[in-house]
Amino acid sequence: MNVLYRDIVISLMFLFGITGFISGQYILSSIAFGMAAILSNSHLKFDKKD
Repeated sequence: MNVLYRDIVISLMFLFGITGFISGQYILSSIAFGMAAILSNSHLKFDKKD
């Protein structure tokens, strides 16, 4: 997963968590926040292709 794709996925999970929290779906929003936190703190190795 490259860096831009990872950033997009994290921001979508965060936005999904916010909208889920506002609409009252607290379980789904907490899962989305948890996934965003795990993905943002994971340090994956990326292969740089020149």
